[in-house]
Amino acid sequence: MRLIQRETFNGLLVPFSGSLLGNTKRNFSMMNLALKERVEQAN
Repeated sequence: MRLIQRETFNGLLVPFSGSLLGNTKRNFSMMNLALKERVEQAN
């Protein structure tokens, strides 16, 4: 099984959203890890 996750941010404020985008990346990583653990437990 393969999960491909992508998010594209665009607009005038993106260059000023560094910490917000960093938090978003971290939260996606945490969600992916939780999903991986759940899938592995189901098998």
